[in-house]
Amino acid sequence: MRSVSFVQHLRLTTEGKVSHRCLALGDVDGDEFNELVVGDSKGTLSVYKGDSLQPWQTLNDLGDISCICIGDILNTGKPMVTIITVGGNCTVIDFGKSFTDGSSQVAANEQLVINVNNMFIGDVDGDGKQELVTSHSDQHVSAFRWNDRLKKFSLLQRWKLKHLLGNVSLHVGTNNEKPTIMVSQPGCQFSLLHVGWRTSTGDSPTSGGYCNDDKLVQATPLSSQRRSQNPAISCQIIGNIRKTNKSEEGYFAMCTGDGTIKLIEENHILWSLQVDHQLFALEKVDILGDKREEVIVCARDGQTYIVDHDRNVVRYHFHDDVQAFCAGNFSIDGKENIPCMVYADFHKQLWVYYDVRLPYLRAADFITLANEDPEMVEIFEKFEIKTDEEKRKFLNQCLNDEITNHGELAKTENKSQHSKEDM
Repeated sequence: MRSVSFVQHLRLTTEGKVSHRCLALGDVDGDEFNELVVGDSKGTLSVYKGDSLQPWQTLNDLGDISCICIGDILNTGKPMVTIITVGGNCTVIDFGKSFTDGSSQVAANEQLVINVNNMFIGDVDGDGKQELVTSHSDQHVSAFRWNDRLKKFSLLQRWKLKHLLGNVSLHVGTNNEKPTIMVSQPGCQFSLLHVGWRTSTGDSPTSGGYCNDDKLVQATPLSSQRRSQNPAISCQIIGNIRKTNKSEEGYFAMCTGDGTIKLIEENHILWSLQVDHQLFALEKVDILGDKREEVIVCARDGQTYIVDHDRNVVRYHFHDDVQAFCAGNFSIDGKENIPCMVYADFHKQLWVYYDVRLPYLRAADFITLANEDPEMVEIFEKFEIKTDEEKRKFLNQCLNDEITNHGELAKTENKSQHSKEDM
């Protein structure tokens, strides 16, 4: 496993503590370039744009923020920022381009649900409208949709699970016509949640509420290994890891607090990786620029792993302990979105490492790189060099000749310099 170093970064400061789910990357103003949204325990929401060290927008007195999400939550075609506080207050904020003076407005605000530890915005039932899905510390998951007529969120459904929840994610599998809600469970297990509200007729959903139908909660254990099944081990899950740019179908990944990382397709584990760090954050982003998304996993001590679909892995070590982490795309220049990783330390500082693109993840020797270089391939063919041993000798000879020629040139220049000094 090789290590990499990332240098380009922004160093930002916050007023209060930043929890893990209070960092988000996304387009908040509809200009197609992503911003960084940060919420802290002092009730301050800050939006950072480009390379500025000062917030582009700041809202205060929002309460102790527990979760942040970016998406078209009101189904108006405009991305907005949704926050939920520890006390259950939900606020939707519009930073749209229509506000030419750079201001924002609160598009919705209501008491929604308490004990939220994670949420996402997505089309859960495949009807083209976005829902808000929240997971709770009391083993419940709730789905809401904005009711434009009533100007409030309507509860569509609430699921009760048997074990504690890690987080929730949306996933489209190989055989699924509709997206599926995935919930991580302790011990590297997960559950699939199926919707029970009516959508096929185009009518409004039936009245939501507590759902006690076990058929709508499908528990899925992945492994019989004793360590993986330890019910005391926390777990995170992330879906829709893009395989290619040609299909919405993707992989999903899981990580555990004891250092297990898995990439999964349907119920088949493609690979499993074990590291000696306490993993707490799981993200996805295209690091290689090949239209596929790599798995990004962060540990509390700053150790960060980047793993591709073939289990090639590199690691980056952040210099401090990590309180919150996210990865995604961010526009540093207002011209393109590029991969970045964001760390919140325990000293009220944010570290935004941008342009974290890599050419490859696998460990490669000189022969492998030469075989992938068109000019070197042409040279090998010209001199009829075929085997790896012949290529190795040829490259060594080229390097030795280069070093020898460089040394002879240095001696010649040195003699010339001395001759001028003697004159």
